[in-house]
Amino acid sequence: MGLAAAISLALAGVTLAADAKFRADGTIQRMSATMVLVRTAAQDIEISRDAKTKITGEIRRGAPVTVIYTKVSGAPYATEIIMGGAAKPK
Repeated sequence: MGLAAAISLALAGVTLAADAKFRADGTIQRMSATMVLVRTAAQDIEISRDAKTKITGEIRRGAPVTVIYTKVSGAPYATEIIMGGAAKPK
């Protein structure tokens, strides 16, 4: 019974971690069909993307951007790319 509870808790933790969303605000340094490199105030972040990634605006090098992403197998994956940046939460 204790083992089942421990496994259940571990799986719940994995599910919660998969739902975590992150935000990167910065400028686009490089891009391709499968990734975008964003320079933030703290670091450069290479974020994977694909046809499912929602894109608002035209992706251009040097342009301001906000990328909403999750982590898939520990690597950042873009769920949304907002050119010009998103409004800051109040």
